[in-house]
Amino acid sequence: MAHDGKAVHRSIVAVDIEGFGARRRTDADRLEVRTGMHQALREAFGTAGADLSSCHVDDSGDGVLVLVPPEVPKSTLVDLLPRALADALARHNEAAEPGAAMRMRMAVHAGEVTFDAHGVAGSAIVHAFRMLDASRVRVLLAKSDASVVLVVSAWIQDEVVRHLEPRVSARFTADEVTVKETTAPVWVRLFPAEASESVSRRMPQRPAADWRRHAYVNHDKLFGARDTVDAVTAAIMNERGDDVVSVVGEGGVGKTAISYEAVQAAVGSGGFTRVAWVSATKPHSGAGNSGSEPYRVTYWSDLQLEIATQLGLDLGPSRALWSAEFGRRVAGLDPGERLLVVVDNLETVPDATDAVQQLRRFGITNPHRLVVTTRWELTPHVDTVREHRVSPLSSADALALVRHIGANDPGLRSAPDSALQPVLDVTGGTPFLIRLAVRQYLSSHHPLDQVLHRLRELRDEAAPDLAAQVRSYLYVESLRELERRHGEEFADALLGAFCVKGRGDAFRFAELGEVSGIDDEDGFGAVLSTACQLSLITSFGDASEATLDRGYTIHSLLYDFTCGLP
Repeated sequence: MAHDGKAVHRSIVAVDIEGFGARRRTDADRLEVRTGMHQALREAFGTAGADLSSCHVDDSGDGVLVLVPPEVPKSTLVDLLPRALADALARHNEAAEPGAAMRMRMAVHAGEVTFDAHGVAGSAIVHAFRMLDASRVRVLLAKSDASVVLVVSAWIQDEVVRHLEPRVSARFTADEVTVKETTAPVWVRLFPAEASESVSRRMPQRPAADWRRHAYVNHDKLFGARDTVDAVTAAIMNERGDDVVSVVGEGGVGKTAISYEAVQAAVGSGGFTRVAWVSATKPHSGAGNSGSEPYRVTYWSDLQLEIATQLGLDLGPSRALWSAEFGRRVAGLDPGERLLVVVDNLETVPDATDAVQQLRRFGITNPHRLVVTTRWELTPHVDTVREHRVSPLSSADALALVRHIGANDPGLRSAPDSALQPVLDVTGGTPFLIRLAVRQYLSSHHPLDQVLHRLRELRDEAAPDLAAQVRSYLYVESLRELERRHGEEFADALLGAFCVKGRGDAFRFAELGEVSGIDDEDGFGAVLSTACQLSLITSFGDASEATLDRGYTIHSLLYDFTCGLP
């Protein structure tokens, strides 16, 4: 081909092998996978009527870029080609050992490309690989039993897919991907492998789903959390990433639910051979009864035994030898094993850091993965941790959650947004509080404003059951930790400063220091940092006066708890 520097139009097909670098594969497996990849592509393109030899093909090691001439119908590339590829993969997997079995991600786009003496370039190619590499696409394949996940660009959807027969076009689902500088709408479709039972036995075995019964989750649908779930999933699955993944945020914001969805996707990818999920605080059976505390502490030795039991590690009868035996058992595992351990609800900084350090000593480091959920930032205390902060819901997502919970109530279902706005004002977009408020409204048959008033009665020690549950869950442990680390005087002075202003108002750094009355600058900075790490205080950038200052505010319910009701 002559290289005259002029761009030409091509259809762009990019494929990538799921988990090519996974620890379960040997180098011999990877060579077999690469051979199988090229064979499957030749078969699939041939079946689709597009001779691969007429296309420009670039090998990327764990994937292939194919530039298809314009005369090949693009409709073939989004239906017949991926179906044929799924069939070809099924034939490969039929004969392959588990380490050489494979699934693929596939992206289809089109645009102008330019050839030179070294290869080819073009923004359309960059866009195709961004789609292919998106964590959202990886997660979709990981959650499924499909052989191929296809992602197509908005241009392909508009010009090709939507004009296909309805039985074909209806199988594509609208989505959105974010990779590096690219955020773009896409359409995706899963193609199952036409595999026999013998093929299923050859595919990598996934761990049993027993871990799910240890996870305390009560959601049936998440709102406003897709990007965070995808990011956490990608961090868990990344074998070269940090060995600790921390999901951090204020109480009730949805850390456990997001972690559950991410772990479920990561486990579904087949990248982990053993999984354990433990909770550092567990509900009492009588949670919600008058005067009861709904959560209790689980001590480290109990967690240690529970983790080992779920991982299938026998620690023996002697409690004194458990720690040493845990480490020996992990060290003695087959090199192909990869463990995933989740420790949920670590409620103090010492508990969180101790859990990470202990499990690392036991060998839960790369390629294994440790996931923790906590209200504390771990980055100041733990090395090589990938932290993901969970924020309260946006107004739109919070309203969607309210209507979802009250879907069977005609009043909530038909209420205008303005009638539901007080729920957002009181809960601050915290899913836990939204569920409490709406479910209390539905079960009590009381007016909504009375239910919301009960939520704001946190400061009253004789508050109704609902307020007691919220107070225990959200604030008591965090406030105790703040006082333990910096003393009751500093803690009270810092939080009491917010009572000078109204609910939801913010301070700047210097203003908060002055109003708090904490004369010790180092002491003020330390207690403020801890309060932010505990998610008692929310900090945000403030460049309103051309300097990058920080602003600080507290949740409206913590305001009522600290300052009293008006």
